[in-house]
Amino acid sequence: MTKSKKVDFRSIMKRVKHLKNIKYDYQVAKLLGLREKAYSARKKSGSIPFDKLQIFCRAEGVSYDWLVNEEDVAHLESNPNLPGNNHSDGMI
Repeated sequence: MTKSKKVDFRSIMKRVKHLKNIKYDYQVAKLLGLREKAYSARKKSGSIPFDKLQIFCRAEGVSYDWLVNEEDVAHLESNPNLPGNNHSDGMI
């Protein structure tokens, strides 16, 4: 039986930052349509804004399943077929 991984706020937001080439939390908050205080509260509690991430993924043509996966961002740089490397991930 495969052990499922826990979805992690920081890992997801790290992937968002990587995809959009941004560095700061306030930039992610704005990108997702959250106020900075709301983003900070979610970061502190680990509460992931899944609804905002779904909208982001549709707008950016990124796989939602990939974004919430626990795969480390370092793998993106070595795999040109993953989103964020200027290649299609099969989404329309």
